[in-house]
Amino acid sequence: MSAIRLVFAVIFLLVAVLTQVMVPAMFLWQLKVAATEYGHWMVLGPLAVIFAGRRRSVVDSVSVGLAVLAAVFFMSSAVRAMLFAGTASGKMNPVFPALAGAPKGTPFSLMRVWFGKRPVPVDVQTFDFADHEGAPLRLDFYPAQGRQSAPCVVMLHGGGWEQGERSEFATMNHHLARLGYAVAAIDYRLAPRWTWPAPQEDTLAALGFLKARASELGIDPQRFVLFGRSAGGQIAESVAATGDHPEVVGCIAFYAPADMRFAFQYAKRSDILNSDKLLRQVMGGTPTENPENYDTASGYHVANPRTPPTLQLHGAKDELVWDRQSQRYADRLRALEVRNVFLRLPWATHAFDHNFRGPGGQVAAWAVERFLASVTALDVDER
Repeated sequence: MSAIRLVFAVIFLLVAVLTQVMVPAMFLWQLKVAATEYGHWMVLGPLAVIFAGRRRSVVDSVSVGLAVLAAVFFMSSAVRAMLFAGTASGKMNPVFPALAGAPKGTPFSLMRVWFGKRPVPVDVQTFDFADHEGAPLRLDFYPAQGRQSAPCVVMLHGGGWEQGERSEFATMNHHLARLGYAVAAIDYRLAPRWTWPAPQEDTLAALGFLKARASELGIDPQRFVLFGRSAGGQIAESVAATGDHPEVVGCIAFYAPADMRFAFQYAKRSDILNSDKLLRQVMGGTPTENPENYDTASGYHVANPRTPPTLQLHGAKDELVWDRQSQRYADRLRALEVRNVFLRLPWATHAFDHNFRGPGGQVAAWAVERFLASVTALDVDER
């Protein structure tokens, strides 16, 4: 029995340690997402080891000690999120103040990680908005609840430009629809079959489709916000940053590469994503071979004083996209005097918002709500 207890204590500690370190492989990254954003549930494992019978030997005492350390690590993300809540408010308030309709409460609540409710799903409609060589592109439309002429959030999925589904992270879409925002989660053409600027063109095609059907769908054709994660964030930033689309009043990017030249400079075939391959696929070659693609795909390079307000969130321990991407873009926007906030989550890795009620998910939802209320001037009376 003591040996079994020790084995479990060691396993839990090895998983919990992932919350503290950078990892070199895709499987370990997936396990790290679980440890950082679901650690408040995974802590039950080491707690069971701690309270599983009396300590009868040195091995039992060692097992309990290891389990205590694992429990501390599993809870560290929630603790750091509590400490970060004040920083998040301090950064958001001066730039995107709490207007009518902005979220109430704090960016993070420990009680919500266990007892927070998920949003009630809304009825989703699916439309074809484009067709390429017989392959339709579709969008899932989440209608704004209780309101007409609603701002519309256009959601772009991640997946390294070569995979991913528009249905990913749908909880956020339902949540925003319940708050009175329409959401359109869209397809875009994927590499390696399609190269840049195909994803950018598809985003603009979706915007055109939504504007043409604005009255039917109950959306305001002059209030769109682009929201993307990872590769989707890069696409959102590249479209919004030009300032050529006045109907796009804001941009939200989670853990996104804002500068494709900078990404290629540090890309390696040996990293988790084989990012050198991914970039060559989607950009159609190297920066030397296709310089225009790398520039037009980079919010960092096309940003100008007309760039709409921008919100970026990135994990400080992101193994897939370097958080310096978001920091450099925030600095660039600040130099251009574009309203922007960059929240760097100290505990977080890529996909930190996978758990809607986890540490990353809570901070992300709060920041998104605050940003949307500000840039769309959502009045509480409109709900």
